[in-house]
Amino acid sequence: MKKGIVIMVCLTMVFFFIRCYKEPTYEVLVKCYYSVNGVEKGDPVPWCRIDIGDENRVSPLGNFADPNQLRKEVFTDANGQYKTTFRYEALLDVRAEAVDIDSIKYFGRGEVKLIPNEVATLEILLVKE
Repeated sequence: MKKGIVIMVCLTMVFFFIRCYKEPTYEVLVKCYYSVNGVEKGDPVPWCRIDIGDENRVSPLGNFADPNQLRKEVFTDANGQYKTTFRYEALLDVRAEAVDIDSIKYFGRGEVKLIPNEVATLEILLVKE
């Protein structure tokens, strides 16, 4: 009788521990700002085109069947920000490009390390090309 209760308790604990596992998330927040000198940040850059990731750089876990898991080409929102989630830990290149109303091109770049269950924030300062 006691063995049956002990086995039932153990099975119940195993069941609950398995259900509590949650896969880690890797979030990144990119903020784009205009800059005159590349040091001081100015106004946010709305609708800035950003490329996150690189075809030649992969996660420390290895190369994946779907290269889009570590690469995104997107635009920032009206506040110059873009937030997304990746499935794997990685160190990614981020490139940003924008054209203002006077057709002046701006460019900036940086790197972001994806950290499990944290939001990695990267501020990119865009300067004239």
